[in-house]
Amino acid sequence: QNSQPSSLWVLMITRQLHFKTLHRIALQRSNFFKNFHSLRHEHQLFDKIPKANIVSVHRSMLACLHKNRQCEALDIFKNQLQFGLTNVDEDTVAISLKACRGDPVPGCQIHGFAITSGFVSYLSVSNSLMNMYCKS
Repeated sequence: QNSQPSSLWVLMITRQLHFKTLHRIALQRSNFFKNFHSLRHEHQLFDKIPKANIVSVHRSMLACLHKNRQCEALDIFKNQLQFGLTNVDEDTVAISLKACRGDPVPGCQIHGFAITSGFVSYLSVSNSLMNMYCKS
């Protein structure tokens, strides 16, 4: 047997790594610049995007959290789930759990979603869960 990975497998892993790297860079860049924009401008920008992508969703949620508007961040998450605006990923779940600090009711619901969707196994989600329950 050949112990070399197939070229299709290598291509799939490379694409996933490339996407995750671009996603992280865009998210870090938006985190850096979010301090210079008002939340109103953030919402205007989000509303003008013809088709929201995962980075724009994360950016909007993080901007809401930065301005202590946890309910708005949770609304974005709920809309994302309800209307399927973008695919939910582990970062989306972790960010929404950050919005639940001090309010365990929506946090427990998101915890259930994380379990059923398999996101609970990600370190970022587990850390957000611990923080949410410790601060509730």
